Amino acid sequence: MRLGKFSSVDEVRKARRANKSTNAGPPPSKSGDSGSLASVDEDMELSFEDDDEDDPDERMNQQKDHVFVVDADSSDDDEDVPPPPQDADGGAVNGEIEAVAAVDPSAEEADRYAIPNDDDPEVEVGLEGVPMDIESQPEGGQPYFDDEQQNENDDDDDDLDKEQQQNDDKSKYRKPVGICVCLSAVLILILTLSFTLTGNKSSGAAATDGNGSGLDGDGDTVPTSSPVALRTLAPTNFGETRAPTPTAIMQEDLGVLWNQLIPGDVASEALQDPTSAQSKAMDWLLMPENLGDLNPLDRTPAVRLALTQKMAAATFFFETGGDTNWDDALKTTWMTNADVCTWEGLICGAALAAQDARHRALAEEDPLRLSTVIHLLLDDKGLTGPIPLEITLFDKLEKLELYDNALNGTIPKAIGEMTTLEELWLFTNLLTGKIPKELGQLTQLRKLDLFDNLLTGGIPEEIANLENLVELYLGPNKLTGNLPDFGNLEFLEQLWVFGNKLEGAIPDGIASLPNLRGLLLENSPDQNNLTASSTFLNQVVTLFELEALGLSHCGLTGPIPTEIGMMPKLKILRLDHGQLTGILPDTISNIASLAELRVQQNKLTGPIPVGIANLGNLKILNLETAEDGNEFVDNGFGALVIASLPDLEELGLSFIPAVGPFPEAIGNLDGLKKLWLAGNGYTGIIPAFLGNLEALEELYIQNNDLTGALPAELGNLESLRIFEADDNQIVGAIPPEFGNLAALVQLKLKNNAITGAIPDMFAGLVNLEMFIVYTNNLVGPLPASIGQAANLEIIDINDNAITGAIPESLSNLKKARVLVFVDNSLEGPIPAALAEMNSLERIYLNGNAALTGSMPAEICALGLDFLVTDCGFDCSCCTCV
Repeated sequence: MRLGKFSSVDEVRKARRANKSTNAGPPPSKSGDSGSLASVDEDMELSFEDDDEDDPDERMNQQKDHVFVVDADSSDDDEDVPPPPQDADGGAVNGEIEAVAAVDPSAEEADRYAIPNDDDPEVEVGLEGVPMDIESQPEGGQPYFDDEQQNENDDDDDDLDKEQQQNDDKSKYRKPVGICVCLSAVLILILTLSFTLTGNKSSGAAATDGNGSGLDGDGDTVPTSSPVALRTLAPTNFGETRAPTPTAIMQEDLGVLWNQLIPGDVASEALQDPTSAQSKAMDWLLMPENLGDLNPLDRTPAVRLALTQKMAAATFFFETGGDTNWDDALKTTWMTNADVCTWEGLICGAALAAQDARHRALAEEDPLRLSTVIHLLLDDKGLTGPIPLEITLFDKLEKLELYDNALNGTIPKAIGEMTTLEELWLFTNLLTGKIPKELGQLTQLRKLDLFDNLLTGGIPEEIANLENLVELYLGPNKLTGNLPDFGNLEFLEQLWVFGNKLEGAIPDGIASLPNLRGLLLENSPDQNNLTASSTFLNQVVTLFELEALGLSHCGLTGPIPTEIGMMPKLKILRLDHGQLTGILPDTISNIASLAELRVQQNKLTGPIPVGIANLGNLKILNLETAEDGNEFVDNGFGALVIASLPDLEELGLSFIPAVGPFPEAIGNLDGLKKLWLAGNGYTGIIPAFLGNLEALEELYIQNNDLTGALPAELGNLESLRIFEADDNQIVGAIPPEFGNLAALVQLKLKNNAITGAIPDMFAGLVNLEMFIVYTNNLVGPLPASIGQAANLEIIDINDNAITGAIPESLSNLKKARVLVFVDNSLEGPIPAALAEMNSLERIYLNGNAALTGSMPAEICALGLDFLVTDCGFDCSCCTCV
């Protein structure tokens, strides 16, 4: 991760992508081995080593009817066969389980068949319980009709129609056309019901509560309702009853699987909706060309696994925008007829066994694991939409990486049933809702990363029970409540909860975690309100494995322990915005690995240890203070550190006393991004060499005694976002080259002696939000181009000599909130078009005696918080001064 203040989430996102571990590895052993340590690369990144839908009418060219009926006298050789035995209600009793064959909706009731005893592999049982020879089927298990028998049936069609009409009430059970037809129908039904009975074990267990109940969209347990209803298949072209095809059988099978995941009514609704991900996946799977070598009638575990995984992957594809938003390169490897183990991001056991001894051993115990999806890795692929429940069908999953996408919705509670999961990476998405407490059931979980989402609610106490947890990232989000005591997680190495809205005391038990390498709990004024005890820092400095410590805004008190210099691996130290007293210990100079040091806004005193200038790895140094803050004395440290540390990226020395002009060595800091040199007492001109710092993003030089003009070279700083030079003695005009600063967000030049007209520069300032130049000597009109700076929110030109009319182009500024035009020489009427600035809150126009007319009624109708004019101006809705 980039070593910057974590309020800049964009930088952290980039760093997380660059540095996230990809090695799964085994769960930690009780030996306490904490793995490799972090390292800081030349970019200051903290790296932790470990790791076409088809037409349903044409696609389904068959009926859903599974009933085979012919006239009992269709053959002279047929013998009368009694109907199957029935119970008191007319139900079949042959076997323990009763199967209801799917029938045409027009049928009055479904035919019932008994499930035969399949203990004898050599015998199959026909429709009326008659043993049938399996070998009488054609190759591939497809039913066929004897040609002669079929011709005879065709000749008797008319007689059949009449006879069937007469015997409608007494001929529910018909004699089969032939042995093969009967065998085929029963075999198909047997296999279908067999899959129904075994589906929970092979596919659906991860999404049930163990009592046969299903899960709703949020993963809540609900009673499983009636079997899922599927879309009615299109009838055949011949309008006759046919044997069910493999795709029809497969449709029933898939319906069973979906019914195990979610309630039958919900599943039915999804499958009946042709726009749903489930329905799209069903349609795709029912196209034979998408099955490859898979035979949907094959009930062997390997084929069942392959079909289940393909169903889960297809649903995931459609639910997460695969057909619209996915990365083009990724789309080409998905939704093919090949096994899902060849689809990008789906890593099966065979690939892992080729690399890892642990996976080889597991595959020897369970050979089916070789074709089982173990890792699902789809980070930064353009995924959108919710995380589908079907992901739980990958019930041997160990690593799930979906970070850096745009997934939304809640985290499914059903993920808590994926008990083989070891790593769950969901950071940098748009996930909302609470963290499911069910994640506390993932006892094998080693890494849980929910960083940078929109999660709310508290941190579940159950997370503190994940005894194998090594890394836990929960910020920034919108989490509230107290911080659980993670003191029992002896293997925990990373704990990040910054950027939330947590409150209360930081549990002291966290300070005793022996393997802790990263502890980032910092607050900010509008975020966490966590507080550390008076002894917390003294405990933490004994964690010699610690590499990153963030306790900003945590109310730290007392002196900084000298023992802090005995933390040889420390790279990030953030102790800013507290009440620390005493001196900055010299021992800090002993931490050669230190890359970031922030102690600003405390109550530290005395000289700054000059040894800090020898910390060659230092990239971020912020010691600045303000009123009632640090009171470091002048010992020439500023010039020394600037000359000694050319790789600095951030330097904050504001309000630390200095003399003379800016140190010329600043011009050598090519990688400098943020420079705070406010209130130091620097004199002289603003050096032109600042325009050579191409990486510079923020420049604060206010409250000094700087003179001369603003250098035009500053217009070269294409990355500059903030420039503040208030309260100096700057003269001359604002350089028109400032119009090149396309990234500029804030331009503050107040309380100087700047002269000339405001340049016509705003067309290029597309990101400008604040233009504050009050109390200068500016003249001339306000340029009409100001209306092109569409992101402007605050314009303050108070106390200058601006003339001319108020530009009507201001009406284009739909985000503008505050206009301060006080004490200038503006003239003419106030444009009614200003009422089109629909974000306006305040307008100050007093001190412009040449304004004429009256306040337009459209502006009065805005109901502004403040609308201020001179008392002589005609305005019934204004406050006058």
